[in-house]
Formats: sequence, C-alpha cells, structure tokens
Amino acid sequence: MALAGMTTLRAVNQILRAVGIQPVAALDTGGYSDAAEAERYLDEAGEAVQSQGWPENTEDNVSLNQSDIRIPIGAITGTYVNGETVTETGSAATGRLNYVVASSYMYLETLTGTFLGSAVLTGGTSAATCTGSGADEVLSDNRFVGVDDAVIFAEGYGQKNYTLRGRRIYDLGANSYDFAAAIVLRQVRLLSFTDLLPATREVVVALAAERFRTNRVRYDSETQKQTVEKVEAEQKARRQRAKTPPTERPEAPRGFFAGPPQAQGGETPGQGG
Repeated sequence: MALAGMTTLRAVNQILRAVGIQPVAALDTGGYSDAAEAERYLDEAGEAVQSQGWPENTEDNVSLNQSDIRIPIGAITGTYVNGETVTETGSAATGRLNYVVASSYMYLETLTGTFLGSAVLTGGTSAATCTGSGADEVLSDNRFVGVDDAVIFAEGYGQKNYTLRGRRIYDLGANSYDFAAAIVLRQVRLLSFTDLLPATREVVVALAAERFRTNRVRYDSETQKQTVEKVEAEQKARRQRAKTPPTERPEAPRGFFAGPPQAQGGETPGQGG
C-alpha cells in the first residue's frame, strides 16, 4: 500500500494498532502516553533506517572547506549548530562554523569580511552567543572540517579514505583531522519522517511497529509474571497461617461461669435434709 499521504500521526496510529491499541486523534510528543511512546519508537526507527543511506537522504559530491581561522572564546550562551553562519558584532564578518570547543576556541571558515577576534559571535541558526577573548589566529594546522548536526554518516567521495568522528571529518589515510584544502564527501543526512519517500516510510513504520510490539509483549509478560508471583506469595502466606495453632484462650475471670452459688453451710440449693 502506498503511503504518499502518511503523516506522523497516521504512522503513530499504525504502530499502536500493531499491539491492539485504539488510534488517537492527536500526537502527544514528549508525553507519557502510549501514543508518545509509539512516536519515540518511530523516531528511533527513522534514524536506524536512514543511517543506511537512501536516495532521498544521501548527498554525493559535497564540497566542504576547511577552517582557516580560530578565535579564542569564553563561555557560551546557548548551543551552536555545526555548519551555521556565525556573525561577529562590530566587524559584521561572517564564517561557517566548523567546530567549537566551549571556553576554548571557535574554528571558522571565513565567508565575508575580517574577524576582529574580540567581539560577540552570534549563531545565525541557533542564536547562541559567546565573546571572543583575543585576536583571531590564521591556521596552519588543525584546519578542521566539520559537518552540520543533521549529518549522521560521511565518507570520502571517490578514492579518499575519510570518515566521520563526532562532528569532524577524519582522514584515515593521514591519521589526522587537519586538511590543507577543501574536501569532497558523500554524506547521509537525517530527515524528518514526512520528508522521506513513501517506500522508506513503510520501512520505518514496519521497524517501529515490530520494536514496539516486541517491547510491549515483553512488558506484558513481565507484568504477568509479577502478578503470578504475587498470587503465589499470598497463597503461601495463607497456607502458613493455616498451619499455625490457634492462640490459647485466656483464662476466664474467677467466679465467671463458675456454676451456681453455694448455699450457707456448704449446701447446694435444693439439697436438704
């Protein structure tokens, strides 16, 4: 069945139906419901499937430039996104963010202008900021090439033996992160579910449903096991109580139910000469 019109909600409901749960009318992203759990399985399956590389998320012959400057920085406010354009206050210089080490250095590929190195640096996508703590340094080594945060796999294009380590490209042949010139890559990008082709969505939903069903069966089995153990423990406790001899009755108070009172002279009423 073609899934050209499949939305995330429809995918979640298909996963829920796989374990006999009624469909929902709206997503519960980040919540604690069955629908929220199914959506998390969908996200995880999406990343697992897409990491294999599919026509829609594989980019060939991607050229990336190495960092040409680094700027010493202080503390960072927010979180920068690799690959975003960073603008420096004052000079208005811009650069592509290749790599950043908090309270240490920011590695940039200069796009426009000349960086001063002692001004506020603002991420164009993330809006994260930090302040340069010294003049920028033109690099002759550690010329990193970074990939943006949506890239989940990268390798050298053609005969180049490159790989992705963290957010930086590593040259396996030279055992180095340093690149003297631009490099060409094949990279795999993580797309949103609705950006995938219909056939790929089918694969993602099938994997998510299978994982969700397997986990639910395991959970139900464990819950059933715990219930059985609880019942057995209660039955054992009842058997133990049944074997325990009853507590002896306390002695009746003196004179209580001690029989009819004695007549004067020791005779019992009704007895006489």
